[in-house]
Amino acid sequence: MAENDEQFLIAESSLSLALEIPHIFMSAYPGFIVFGQVNLNVFEKNNFFKFGVFEIYKLYLAIVNILNFLTGQNNELNKDLILTNESGDNYFWIGSNLVRNNELCKIVKFGIEKQDNIIFEVHFSLKNFQNFFFCLRKLIITSLCLKQIEIDFIQFVILLPIEKLSQIDDQKVATECVALFFKDSKNNGSIILSNQSFIDLLIYYQEIIVILNKLVSIQVPNYRKNIMKRIV
Repeated sequence: MAENDEQFLIAESSLSLALEIPHIFMSAYPGFIVFGQVNLNVFEKNNFFKFGVFEIYKLYLAIVNILNFLTGQNNELNKDLILTNESGDNYFWIGSNLVRNNELCKIVKFGIEKQDNIIFEVHFSLKNFQNFFFCLRKLIITSLCLKQIEIDFIQFVILLPIEKLSQIDDQKVATECVALFFKDSKNNGSIILSNQSFIDLLIYYQEIIVILNKLVSIQVPNYRKNIMKRIV
């Protein structure tokens, strides 16, 4: 089935969250996330974006560039490709300016382009874009379909220093991360899986874990101070 022929029901998702934009939802399904326009409990055909868990890095890179646009001094029009999906449709974002109450404000649009025609767009101000990537972290974790102890483990690990996370493909470093998790007294006695299964989980999802760590760091107060001044 072509990607643009797929149908995704909100009721069949593992988790769905409404954004602060009318009719726009984000949903997690096993192995991927979807966000876009919903009508009668289903994502409208051609009006949604779909990202597999191992494509999330492309969305994260777009988020970084979007935040640089929204919080920086550059007021020029920005446009960039996020990815091309299985149907050949281009996901892109555009940063532009809007005059509101005699003040220049920045907005961002996510769009889908099919055969040089834009078939769907959703607009974000800085405020509701922050809500977007806050929801994104929850949905990524949900889409991994982990056991609760594994979710607790991931939530613990993504708060570790990025220097350590960048090396968790090393068996020794991964083992140290697992040991730190179970050293916490509240996790003692909760070992349902072998330590090796947690090590394998870290190594397999290293890229996702690093992105989750970065999404957490985006939300810390020192980083957000400049952003909060510019919320429209």
